[in-house]
Amino acid sequence: MKKRNLMKVFGIALAAVLSLGAVTMAHAEELEITVQNASEPNTIDPNEVNANDAMALVLHMYEGLTRYRQDLGGVELAQAESVDVSEDGLTWTWHLRDDIVWSDGQPVTANDFVYSWQRLVSGSYDNSNFIDMVANAIEIRSGEKDASELGVVAEDDKTLVVTLRNTCTYFDQICAAACMSPVRQDMVEAGGDLWYADPQYNIGNGAFVMTEWVNQDYIEMVKSDTYYDKEKVGPTKLTWLLTDDANTTLANFESGEIMYAGTYPTEELDRLKEAGYLESTLIAGTYYIMCNEETEVESLKEGVAALKDPRVRRALALVIDRNYIVENISKTGEVPADAWIGPGFPGADGVDFHEANENKFWGLDDMEANIAEAQELMAEAGYPNGEGFPAIKYTTNNNPNHIAIAEYLQREWEEKLGVQMTVDVQEWAVFLEMRNKGEYELARGGWTADFLDPSSLFELALSDGGNNDTGYANPEYDELMHLAQTEPDPAKRFEYFHQAEDILKEDLPFLPLYYYTAAYLADSENYEGYFNYLAFPMFRYTHAK
Repeated sequence: MKKRNLMKVFGIALAAVLSLGAVTMAHAEELEITVQNASEPNTIDPNEVNANDAMALVLHMYEGLTRYRQDLGGVELAQAESVDVSEDGLTWTWHLRDDIVWSDGQPVTANDFVYSWQRLVSGSYDNSNFIDMVANAIEIRSGEKDASELGVVAEDDKTLVVTLRNTCTYFDQICAAACMSPVRQDMVEAGGDLWYADPQYNIGNGAFVMTEWVNQDYIEMVKSDTYYDKEKVGPTKLTWLLTDDANTTLANFESGEIMYAGTYPTEELDRLKEAGYLESTLIAGTYYIMCNEETEVESLKEGVAALKDPRVRRALALVIDRNYIVENISKTGEVPADAWIGPGFPGADGVDFHEANENKFWGLDDMEANIAEAQELMAEAGYPNGEGFPAIKYTTNNNPNHIAIAEYLQREWEEKLGVQMTVDVQEWAVFLEMRNKGEYELARGGWTADFLDPSSLFELALSDGGNNDTGYANPEYDELMHLAQTEPDPAKRFEYFHQAEDILKEDLPFLPLYYYTAAYLADSENYEGYFNYLAFPMFRYTHAK
């Protein structure tokens, strides 16, 4: 095992071998690694988490009935040792392992899952609709029924019976999500609203235990002595740096202080690729612009009103050269977006859903025609050459890549349409709060799937969806989604989804820019076993070479 070769980065010879940095070898079994994935999370309550960075943290401390596979082949059994599915697909009987316990040694029981899932659906969280396929979940969210009526029952300590309202062939994937992890009722109630921030109450059932959280600095975890699969867990200590300062993160990575970084300066991409530090893989998700439908902020109301015209939205979308963005700004293999749902989602008869879409939102290659159409649409909307159109604001968080895209949009919209736009850059936590409260006109958006089904992205546009931060509402769309959620015939179900996407094409609550890759810096010279599933970096199997 050796220090990474810094000559790749700086082009200079090293006078001596440098120390190992992020790895401490007190004895052969110890492996301490430091990683950076994002800045301060707003919560790591498993039921409440809604951002990828927080979900990644939760997935290291908590574990559901299933978990993501290291070989990226879907999910595998985790807290459950087996599952029986009824012939009609509506009853899933989960049999829990005998050796699963919480980090304090108390056994994990089926009732822990019952409590957590009831808490999820009744807690008015962003993901409270995540298990709407479970019997009575929708009625509980609407207040028609009590949480105790959720279709999940503990037959005994080791048997969990789940009744679905409609068939859901990917329910095993649902069960691997961070929000589906069990939480301890006694810890939640004893620890108060911020129980998860205190190691005394943050008692998990996963591979790691949180030992310290220093706000705006780091979260420290250690390998759990009670985890049933601990022999396969590599790191004995896992420290997450809480920062989105790209330059500092890169300096820490290049000095060997951290082995993984999800943040890096955009301008350094080419050099990092050449050095062999940048890794990326296409994941199921879309990067987009959010169009706000309503706001209580007086200074934003004029812009929001003007932007509600679908002709204006389409005009703004058409002048964006998505090929330019992925080739010159993001530059990590992203795919330009021509619809809401991108590649990677299965469709009817095994055909990729995106490939089967015959009604794409726009063409990607004839920008001259796109720009001409956009200018005609602005004139039809009453804003020829941007005349009379109010100055608008685009809100983004302070990631260099997002800022660069925002500045590109600013130039294109002014040059091609005469639209004046200012870029509003906010810290991550502030940015999330502004979006949740509707305190924006246009904002950066991005969503990666929690499971490989198109519904994972379609739910963002549901009028009552917990993750709908645009205020968009279309009864016809809601009805199509309801039909898709309850349709047992896969072919008909996917047809409803395609019809729903046609509505999004017309209304454009989102302006898709590209389909995601997971891009990160990794010290693959010294480490192996880490992997990204969907958008979640996983380090439980990481070990030194």
